Amino acid sequence: MTVPGTTLSTEVSLKFRFGDWCIHVQRLAGSVLCQDFTSVPPAPAMSVKLDPDSQVLLMRARPLPARLPLLDLTRDTIRYVPVQYLRHYVDLSGGFAVYVRKFSRRSRSELQRKVRRFSEDSKVSPVWREYRCPAEMPEFHRLARQVSKRSFQARLGVGLPVTEEFRSQLASLAAQDSVRGFILFHGNRPAAYELCHANGGCLTGEHCGYDPEFARLSPGTVLLYCVLEHLFAQQSFARLDFGAGDAEYKASFATGSVLCGDIYYFRKSRKNFCLVAAHCALRGAWWCAAKTLDFVRLRRRLKKLLRRSDPREE
Repeated sequence: MTVPGTTLSTEVSLKFRFGDWCIHVQRLAGSVLCQDFTSVPPAPAMSVKLDPDSQVLLMRARPLPARLPLLDLTRDTIRYVPVQYLRHYVDLSGGFAVYVRKFSRRSRSELQRKVRRFSEDSKVSPVWREYRCPAEMPEFHRLARQVSKRSFQARLGVGLPVTEEFRSQLASLAAQDSVRGFILFHGNRPAAYELCHANGGCLTGEHCGYDPEFARLSPGTVLLYCVLEHLFAQQSFARLDFGAGDAEYKASFATGSVLCGDIYYFRKSRKNFCLVAAHCALRGAWWCAAKTLDFVRLRRRLKKLLRRSDPREE
């Protein structure tokens, strides 16, 4: 978990993906710059000077005034922007009743019906719980892992980490009041989870998942609805940032969005140029495959089959 507003000297990972499948992860010595994208004014990508022992600097969620070229060469670096996307967020000012008016009457009624149906089916009250203290983190991680290992994210290799280092990091962040965990329960079983990190007035989604056994009850949507209602009532944060990645539910629940990019600055060398070129080639191959699947109307079916109809995507 990486907290915005920090620069970390660490390994920088460049993931080689073919669609949702991670084929290879290349790790290089470098730094990661994380900033709260809503507090950084959009600016064109700049030239940077790398540390002597660094091969790459990664700027995550950098606000952009316009889309950048995929690849560009500066005097000392290779600038690579493989991901440019709309980063969605919810403005938590005002009340929840005002917020839900953004939805049509029909959508609002459907959301409330899903929450009510889940509550009635689970036969417990309340149906969710917030975790934020160091002493609560082991229980949160244990329950969230029960969900994560059954989720579609786990099948793609991006489920909740299980390492001792990650568990220690959770406890450390909780001691700084910089993490929030949320669990949705069906009876005494965890059905969905959200893990977010807190930085000043922004709460950012880091990991989430649901148990496909409860898919008919839309547990992901129900938990998000409950968390938003709680955050509006609590008024501890100014924004809920949905984090990286594109999904229909993010656009649906969001009140705003910012064009952002993950920008890599590689030290200019033949080895790094070949690395970036290979990454570009794989992305191009997936683009061609995706267009072919779209043409024969199979891509959406395959995605639904893999995710077993994620209720947030419905």
